[in-house]
Amino acid sequence: MGWREVQLGLGLLLGIPWERLLLREVMAVTMVKTVNVPVTIAFTMITAAIMDVLACTPPTLRGLRIQSTEALRDH
Repeated sequence: MGWREVQLGLGLLLGIPWERLLLREVMAVTMVKTVNVPVTIAFTMITAAIMDVLACTPPTLRGLRIQSTEALRDH
């Protein structure tokens, strides 16, 4: 497991309490009480994970095009 996966996992885990706090505040301000909190948290985590993967894909593909022997030779 690489550092990016660890960062993604930590971000998602640390985001749960923050999201619950923000969701509670939004529900208090808007007077909405029918929000399904677990579904909202799951949807937000899945969306964040998808966006993280999409953000990491172009740099990863660009890095895979570099031959390792050429990169070592340049140093």
